[in-house]
Amino acid sequence: MKTMKVALLASAALAAVSVSARADDTAAIKAQLEALTARIAQLEATPSLPAGYQLMTYSSQDAIVIPGLDSDRQRERGTKAGTIGILPTADMPASTVIQWAGSVRAALTYQDVDYNSGSFGGGDDGPNDSEYEEGDQMHIKARGRLDVTGTTDTAVGEVGASLSIYADLDPVSHEAYIDYAWGWWKMTPELTFSGGYNGSLATIGYGMRAIGDAYISRGGVAVDGGDFTQFRLSWESGPLGLAVALEHTDEDDNALNILDSEEGSPLGVAAELTYKGDAFSAEVAGFVRNGDNPINGVDTENKTQSQLGAGLLFSLSDMIALSVAGSFGNNVFFTDADGATDMGDGWEVSAAAVATLSDTVSAELGVGMSSYEDDFGNQQETDVKSVAGAVYWSPVSQLKMGPQASWQNREDDFDDVDDFRAAFVTWWNFNN
Repeated sequence: MKTMKVALLASAALAAVSVSARADDTAAIKAQLEALTARIAQLEATPSLPAGYQLMTYSSQDAIVIPGLDSDRQRERGTKAGTIGILPTADMPASTVIQWAGSVRAALTYQDVDYNSGSFGGGDDGPNDSEYEEGDQMHIKARGRLDVTGTTDTAVGEVGASLSIYADLDPVSHEAYIDYAWGWWKMTPELTFSGGYNGSLATIGYGMRAIGDAYISRGGVAVDGGDFTQFRLSWESGPLGLAVALEHTDEDDNALNILDSEEGSPLGVAAELTYKGDAFSAEVAGFVRNGDNPINGVDTENKTQSQLGAGLLFSLSDMIALSVAGSFGNNVFFTDADGATDMGDGWEVSAAAVATLSDTVSAELGVGMSSYEDDFGNQQETDVKSVAGAVYWSPVSQLKMGPQASWQNREDDFDDVDDFRAAFVTWWNFNN
């Protein structure tokens, strides 16, 4: 502000010299000087920041790492964000950082589904009661996304919250959805208490989950724990991490009836143990929950669901990372060859490679398989084989594009389905 004052006074002096050279009207010069002095006083009296704050900055910075956000959502957020920093005066609360980022993506998509039906038959529309639509189809799809994150350093530790909103757009639908809503409190440098809506702790972020699947399919062989409302307590010290969560798993039964145990509980427990190193990382996670949710008209009340999974990541160099993942589940949900949801026991394994080929080009490839047998109904076994990959070009941080493709074969005792998907996807980011 002092610099502005000096500049204005200098301008006043030059104006005075110019006027005196043209006219010898001292009264006019005096009036102009008085007007400039009044303007300077007005500018000095106008606050440039909100009351109580002494500094506000805006810049592009690395995106805040949200404690406990699952790997898919971390990847979708990107690595940069527009950042507003607010530094208060001495008698005001602690400093605050607000970040916002967003993207628009458009994709040309293609899908070809082919059936080889067995006992049920199926004709042109595939097997009876199938959730799939046989044949090929092409679309242009779009999505808009906005992410907002804020953190504040308080007297009891960092407190933060993050919210992501997206909408898949077409000529008919423009509805917006919340992808995640997550808050956290770092009670100590090692201990974090968090809650909201997020992916389960039981989701393993390695193997096929390292492959992006914006408009293709991993085939159901990536170890998934689902998305739930939850409370979570996490501990991290050096490379080791441990977390436990209480998850609300059955949204159709929205309350826990403590006095009636026969109703089952919509609450489940998930836990995770992690190791993160420079060349090697590992994760072991699982859940136990109640499967009180009818499947295909079959009552699954009070069936206990459980899953245990593990993942390994090897950083071979700055260019290549390899990861593997697998799990075994009891009474867990899976998709059969008809595309319907079943419950049963089974396993899945997958592997993936992610390569940074240059400053602007990257590639990824993953393979996986799974096998599940339902424990009610037809007692049928569903086997899945899946391959997925992509190549991306990002000439600048605001633009990314490239082809994706996947193939999966899903076979059970009655049907054999091949599902091929491909897409050309473009992301436009306005996060820096």
